[in-house]
Amino acid sequence: MRSGGDLYRFGPFELDSGRRRLSRGREPVALPDRHLELLLLLASNPGHIVAKDALFEAGWRGTAVSDNSITQAIKNLRKALGSQNDGEPYIKTEIGQGYRFVASVERAQPNQQTVPLDTLLAPYRAFVEGRAALETFDRDAIARARQAFENALGSAPDYPAVHIGMANACVLGFESTRADAAPDLAALQQAEHYAREGCRLDPASGEAWSTLAFVLHRHGDTCEATAAVRKAVKLEPDDWRHHIRHASVSWGEERLRAANLALTLCPGLALAHWFAATVFVARQAFDRAIEHLRAGCAAQDAQRKQTGRFGAVGLHLLHGLVLTARGALERGARGVRARAGIGGRRSRLRP
Repeated sequence: MRSGGDLYRFGPFELDSGRRRLSRGREPVALPDRHLELLLLLASNPGHIVAKDALFEAGWRGTAVSDNSITQAIKNLRKALGSQNDGEPYIKTEIGQGYRFVASVERAQPNQQTVPLDTLLAPYRAFVEGRAALETFDRDAIARARQAFENALGSAPDYPAVHIGMANACVLGFESTRADAAPDLAALQQAEHYAREGCRLDPASGEAWSTLAFVLHRHGDTCEATAAVRKAVKLEPDDWRHHIRHASVSWGEERLRAANLALTLCPGLALAHWFAATVFVARQAFDRAIEHLRAGCAAQDAQRKQTGRFGAVGLHLLHGLVLTARGALERGARGVRARAGIGGRRSRLRP
């Protein structure tokens, strides 16, 4: 196991777990938070096989993702690290078991003043609490999350993930008031501030750009929102949440592609089926829409038995509306055929 402030040196690299930073010589190496967590786990256990379950927990913390997410993350890490002097990769695949960090690793302690462990962990604990509350999509929980992120910002003002979490809490707070006579526009303004700050502090974070995209879209800036979410997907193509937000800010074929990618990475995601169905409804391709809505309804019903995270609603309502619309069109078409004498007794033509 690794401690909070260890340094790991391998090849030309230094990995600082306390500052959460990878550098090559004096040059920083940009890594998304999730990839950094995987590298920390692997480098802190050199020579040992790290199972996929442990990597999932380190990088995704209980979020449902597919094996492809691990595969893509390891691929990106190998690309960032390059090869050792003997040409071998730093990370070796152990088929059917997991991954092994095969380079020699030197562990050291950074020169810093001793700080109580609880003090070091406080902002990160607040972040975890806030993130868990956000994932419920519950209005009261979102308010609690906002307070947790405020507490974290007080002790870790330069921690990018806290700014990103605060942006999400603010924009979801705005979302919960959109139907009100006076929506909370101040929360939306705050969301943009924190999202931009997250991007500034960690420009390699797909989560930061994805959050900014969602906020900009709620501001009505669709063009900038689309650009931001495309950057998020490019940085972290294995994160289904970026593809869901891509679907939410786009339309047409782009929305369909994003929804399908989200379903590939996270099968059974009800919201992805909803986004795909809306495109087919607009095209009046009701059969295709109903396929997605039936799958989405099943996923929505199944989520009630789960933890309540990333909940979706409204699938059954949209399903019923589409069935009604399709039935009305079919009745109308039968009426037209009957009036024209098609499909029944033919009308006699007169000169």
